[in-house]
Amino acid sequence: MDGPSGLDTLREYNRKLFKETPSTLSKLLGVPVIHASHAGEFEGYHSPDESNLRKYSFLGETQIVDGMGTIVERMSVNEGDGIISAEVVPGVVNNNLNPIPERFWIPDLPKPFLNAWETQNRHGIEYYENITLPYLRKKFSEYLADKDLIGAFFLQMSLLEQALKLTLEILVSLGNQSEIILSDFAIVRSNKNVKSIGNSTIGKNISILEQYSLSFVTKKEFETLIKNLKDFNSVRKTMVHNMNRSASVEEINEKAQIGLDCAQIANTILVKIATHAHKFTNLANAKMKELTEKKQDKLDKLSTKK
Repeated sequence: MDGPSGLDTLREYNRKLFKETPSTLSKLLGVPVIHASHAGEFEGYHSPDESNLRKYSFLGETQIVDGMGTIVERMSVNEGDGIISAEVVPGVVNNNLNPIPERFWIPDLPKPFLNAWETQNRHGIEYYENITLPYLRKKFSEYLADKDLIGAFFLQMSLLEQALKLTLEILVSLGNQSEIILSDFAIVRSNKNVKSIGNSTIGKNISILEQYSLSFVTKKEFETLIKNLKDFNSVRKTMVHNMNRSASVEEINEKAQIGLDCAQIANTILVKIATHAHKFTNLANAKMKELTEKKQDKLDKLSTKK
């Protein structure tokens, strides 16, 4: 496709593309599309040259499109700001969908658009890192949580969830062995047997772990593990709630630190359990093989006598 040339032509092409996009998306997905667009004018500098203040305008193409891709209500840029309304049937209403193109962009964009995307992205990154970000840090430093602390918390959350799941998978594998083998290693289940872990939540996995009585950690260690896992899960829920309601920086940082401390303690004990359980799993498999061979040997002898 040959792209338009000239700045004015590119603007018109952009407006045309903007107008067609809601219908295009509707025909790809078979659902209604409601597109609320910005309208009006604003002033700003054209990056990266910031010597002259210029006037710009939003594209202002607000639309309500039904599930067949038909525009049922529209407000163009020339109509300014306002509100539109219409009735549409929600959900998938059209199964005769247009194919989604095998490329990054849905429309076949002309080269000037693709070049602008690459160029403006580079300028945007540089401007944000050198101008915007330092300004925000200086102006809002008292309102910003410790980025490294928050990052470490969510990293620990991921690691802890994986460690807990891996430990349970090993224990479940060991627990599903025969009672003869289990009696040798003094691993006792108090409730119903669990065949697999799957994609259980951290809260559910903690409940499953509580059902075990393990000979290779002390009762105090096990209680400490469960307590720190529960405390961490509580902090995790609080962190998500606090960040959604814009809690104070001090509160978010404090909870993140508590969560990190709980996670580190829990991870240490989980590693110990997983290591021993894995070793016992190997021993259990070896004994199972031994018992199977003995049983087969008896059967062979009985067969010979007959």
